[in-house]
Amino acid sequence: MNKMILINNTSIIAKEYSEERVITAWDIAKLHKREIREINQNFKHIKDRLKYGEDYYVVSRDFAESNQMIQEFLPNNVREIILFTETGYLMLVRTLNDDLSWKIQKSLIKTYFTLKKIEALTVEDMIIMQANEVKAVKTKVEVLEDKINNQIRKKNKNEKGVFLTKFKIKSKTYSIQTSKNYTKYFKQEKTLAKYLNENGWKIYTENKS
Repeated sequence: MNKMILINNTSIIAKEYSEERVITAWDIAKLHKREIREINQNFKHIKDRLKYGEDYYVVSRDFAESNQMIQEFLPNNVREIILFTETGYLMLVRTLNDDLSWKIQKSLIKTYFTLKKIEALTVEDMIIMQANEVKAVKTKVEVLEDKINNQIRKKNKNEKGVFLTKFKIKSKTYSIQTSKNYTKYFKQEKTLAKYLNENGWKIYTENKS
């Protein structure tokens, strides 16, 4: 049984043909609150501008009825059914400029045609989409990290002044040149010496003349 879709409190049968979502003139007339003859007349006016197999298809009445594409009663003289694709529908209703028509167009795009595209995605497609989203987020994070690091490097580069840090070990006085005064961070001489050695700093004995 075909799925029913509700558009602005009006239900229509979800129709598919040639692996894409399509809609009939009866659906359009029903949703837009127009006469079917008005929709058919619009189609006749723009038919030369539409491309068969891209904007619309034509199926027999028997095919449409056997595939439950028609909800309404059809006159006996109807032998063919026009199936409009998304592009065909948009071109057909472009002359309908009332508020209801704009609302219906938006709803059909979001909940009818687009929904079919989402349903058609394979598991592999969804995994790829999710992976791309994760990659995009990761890229944004990396860009932000680079920006922060550049700001830090710029700040350090612009930092002026050199501190001469002096300390004593076993009654000998030593000094090192640093960009900051580290003496206040160490209360014991051994702690400072250990820190310097672990970080590869060379200790210079201050010459006394």
